[in-house]
Amino acid sequence: MSRYLEAINSPAAQLVAGLPEAVHDHSTGTPSPDPFDYPQLHANLMRVAASFYLMGGNFVKQSDFFKPSLPNYMQKHARQTLSQYIDSLPDDPGFAAFKRAKRPLVEMLFYLLVPYLRQFQWQETVKVKLVMETTDTVNRNIIDFVRNLNVVELLSDDAPLEDADLLVTALDDFVDPGALAALPAHIAKFNWYLDATDGDYRSLFETVYNLFHQKLIATGN
Repeated sequence: MSRYLEAINSPAAQLVAGLPEAVHDHSTGTPSPDPFDYPQLHANLMRVAASFYLMGGNFVKQSDFFKPSLPNYMQKHARQTLSQYIDSLPDDPGFAAFKRAKRPLVEMLFYLLVPYLRQFQWQETVKVKLVMETTDTVNRNIIDFVRNLNVVELLSDDAPLEDADLLVTALDDFVDPGALAALPAHIAKFNWYLDATDGDYRSLFETVYNLFHQKLIATGN
């Protein structure tokens, strides 16, 4: 069925074909590998689009019976991107089923994309610069910890201090006090210790997410 709908360039096939560009336009960089190249994701997207197309809109399905709790930014951003994409479809009769049932369609597409969301880098991020001996194996844990926060953009070693939203450093050891005092007031500083505890990691995590939510408020997201 999916191959037939693609062969005749049906609205269902056109919706799926345009989805990668819509998602990429609202993220930064191109994931490697691109999730949209996965045959199983393409097949599932075609199944959903075909169901809405052939049934003329919404239909009874498993996702009607569960809802995510405490949606995070990435979920909200993905849903917004998908919703804008459906709105952008042509105002032709063939696409009417998608627009008439936009909310449930967006939910279905979203659930299919959930396993791949971390592979996209969204536009609002906290720019973190580690000012420490990054080649030292002692600091490997903090480097890996920061890299694994999906709302963080880890700046390179040679990036200017002014580019950061957050400096993580042993302040007394690596940063000239004069240079530190001259930085804009909005740049947060977090003092790090070689013998950091779980509490230090939690405090750093909370600092990053507070900065992140401040950015969301500033951009209206």
